[in-house]
Amino acid sequence: VSELDDIDFEAQRKRLDLVEMRQAYALVERMLKNESPSQLILLDTPLFLNREMAPLKRNVKHWAEHEKTKQAIEKFWDDYRGILFPWNPNGPVLVSILAERFSAVISIARQDLRSDEGRRYLLQSDGFDPDKAGLLKNLDEKLTGIGDTRFINGILTGFTRTIAFRMTENRSRMEPAGAVDHGVIGFHYKGGQSSQIKMVQLAGDEPEWSDALLDSVAWKLMILDMQNRSKAHPLPQLLGQQQLKLLNDFVKYYRRGITDALKRNDIEKTWISGLDGE
Repeated sequence: VSELDDIDFEAQRKRLDLVEMRQAYALVERMLKNESPSQLILLDTPLFLNREMAPLKRNVKHWAEHEKTKQAIEKFWDDYRGILFPWNPNGPVLVSILAERFSAVISIARQDLRSDEGRRYLLQSDGFDPDKAGLLKNLDEKLTGIGDTRFINGILTGFTRTIAFRMTENRSRMEPAGAVDHGVIGFHYKGGQSSQIKMVQLAGDEPEWSDALLDSVAWKLMILDMQNRSKAHPLPQLLGQQQLKLLNDFVKYYRRGITDALKRNDIEKTWISGLDGE
């Protein structure tokens, strides 16, 4: 609970993001405890904490929320990593799907993939062909002046994906460190021809993930995203949003009521009622 006049809105938004991540993991844990868990579990929150989520220490409540979420994520992976795919070949796949987020693949495209330093960002097990790396010579210069969105839309057509890349090269950017040390990878994919390009985040690294396993995850996601609409979501997320629509309508109604009350000064009258009598 926050007093309206004392809210740091940026910190409050980040605190709610942390609560959302923790609740998402709680739901996943509940699903994994079922006798027959789902084959594919989709999250619309990141799997791990980014540096942008780290609070300023002066925001005590935000800091406490961050530490609580970090501990919850670390405990989850300590308890359940062994039953999730690919560590368990028959286990459910836990996937985080994020819209846009093109900077990672753009950054990799600008690396010299002919060198070991440039290739460290890529999963060699995902079909990287070093013999074709020479074709990428001077690609950095060619990308100058081309926007991220234009570039990614130029290389991805319907039912295709990028090569998987590591998201853990700068370990200090993601937490909790104990869980991130096992690896975090990602790739971009596109379902229908007009579908929105999305980024997939997965836990793990080589040798657990191979091109065949990554393809098996990608085609399942593409099947769920065949609506051929630019702002569409995978079917499970779409159904979930439909269930939450009633809550969104309630929030809009509540906000409209508060706004009307503020315009009529009803809230101020309530706050100062009785003062004259005192």
